[in-house]
Amino acid sequence: MRREVAKRAGLSQRRFREHWRVSFAKVAEYQKRGAVHVHAVIRIDGPSGVVRSEGHAVGTHQGRA
Repeated sequence: MRREVAKRAGLSQRRFREHWRVSFAKVAEYQKRGAVHVHAVIRIDGPSGVVRSEGHAVGTHQGRA
C-alpha cells in the first residue's frame, strides 16, 4: 500500500515517508454469488500523525484489487 501511494505521488518511499504517514485497514468477504468484495479505508496524515483541520475530505476509489 505505502509503496503504491508513494509511486502515484511521484516520490520515493523514503521521501514520501518524510512527509506523510499512511494507515489502512481492509476486509475481504465473499458474496453469495462467489465473488470477492473488498472494503478498504486509507488515511494519510502528516509525519507526526493526525493534523486537525476545520474540514475533511472523503473519497471513494474503485480500482483493481
